[in-house]
Amino acid sequence: MIRRSIAVVVAASAFGVAGCSDGDSGGATGATTTTTEAAPMVDGLDFAAGSEVELDDGWVVAPCESGPPLFCAKRAGSDETESVIELMEYPTASYSTIKEVLRRGGSSVEALRAEAAEFHEVFAKDRPSGCGSGYRVEPFGPDDATVAGRPGVVYGFDGHQGGRRVERALQFATIEGDTVAIIATSAVEDGTCMDDGERAEFAVAELADLQPAIIQMVAASRLP
Repeated sequence: MIRRSIAVVVAASAFGVAGCSDGDSGGATGATTTTTEAAPMVDGLDFAAGSEVELDDGWVVAPCESGPPLFCAKRAGSDETESVIELMEYPTASYSTIKEVLRRGGSSVEALRAEAAEFHEVFAKDRPSGCGSGYRVEPFGPDDATVAGRPGVVYGFDGHQGGRRVERALQFATIEGDTVAIIATSAVEDGTCMDDGERAEFAVAELADLQPAIIQMVAASRLP
């Protein structure tokens, strides 16, 4: 299933749900509750050298054809990319909210929480604007999480339309030195507003089922 989510990256003001594209296509966009501190029970992704990780229910995550930091999620034994998990990195200096919280003596997690709240505000306006007034964004997080062995946050949103959940954005963020690192994935239902037939994304139920394992995988991952 190849589908695309309309992606917005607001590097200076809010975390973006972003997608990379290569021959496998990708996207990033998120259950209303998250389990953030479970001890890792699955291996992590190596965003520098590449690695292969087996998740629940026969899912395998491995580098896409373009290589890391873009990873493709496939069913075991299948060559079809079902979704992607990607790493995005931006200068901390490009985030005015993060800079201000850190300037006032706040912790990196406090700064990330403030930026995640801004992310929610952006998409609460963006989705109804692009998909109609009946499209409702339900934020979740930010919650404390381990991201590649560092303190971070997990957050995102569910998109609802026509009485059903049609989208989920799931993102993790941490600060390493002068860089904000974001690990993201997404889910979009076929034939809905955010599906344009190009990018590969989980079905919402698939991402909901895999989310606990993804949280563990992100905790154990390695940044470049």
